Amino acid sequence: MYFKLVTSLAIAFLSIPSISYCQEEKVTIKANRIFSDQLSNKVTAVGNVEINKNNQTFLSDKVSYDKNTGWIKSNSSTKVIDLESGNMFSDKGSIKDDFSTGEFINPVLIFKDGSYLQSKKANKESLKRTSFSYPLLSVCPNDNITKDDRLAGEGVDLITLHSSKTTIDTDKQRIINKHAIVKIVNVPIFYTPYISIPTKDNKRSSGFLTPSYLNNSRLGVGVRTPYFINVSQNTNLTISQKLYL
Repeated sequence: MYFKLVTSLAIAFLSIPSISYCQEEKVTIKANRIFSDQLSNKVTAVGNVEINKNNQTFLSDKVSYDKNTGWIKSNSSTKVIDLESGNMFSDKGSIKDDFSTGEFINPVLIFKDGSYLQSKKANKESLKRTSFSYPLLSVCPNDNITKDDRLAGEGVDLITLHSSKTTIDTDKQRIINKHAIVKIVNVPIFYTPYISIPTKDNKRSSGFLTPSYLNNSRLGVGVRTPYFINVSQNTNLTISQKLYL
């Protein structure tokens, strides 16, 4: 009777999902399973992997961490929470354990208002700067994407910027686009070699504001590109130019 009771308790214990924690010097790792190789100084985490550092979180299904080099790598889908004022998803990615540098393949960055940026590749250059190669930037807020981030890129967006490179600088609170083509419902409107847009958190910085859609019965479809000038703390000026097809 005693042997049966002990056996039953052992089976019940093994059926409980295991949650492991690994407290490293620089990061905190949480996963279903964590394997550590003391000889190579490498850690492998599997299942619901969550890595935290400086209020940023890296999520994936399987992650390898080389403590000698400080690199965290994943060949499966990744998610970085609260990166550049939003959450970023990618097919695979790698990042340093201090979250200062990294590389992500096919990233999609969802901003808090439902606007988004998708690209072929993202390079995290520092704690405050991330650059994107050949991105599509949808500048219009979208409540549906806020509720379900899988909707990003599914439909035709009202206003988009297609650039050769976009850099998000959270220190300066700017989104800098180089060689950008502005499109309305996927129709090219105009080209600009450089356009800087303030982030959603930047309320007083001079620069281009988010373009908006126009529909005139005589001139047709167009776009308004406002430029905000911060004259002083209590005075500002906005100049808007209208371009029509």
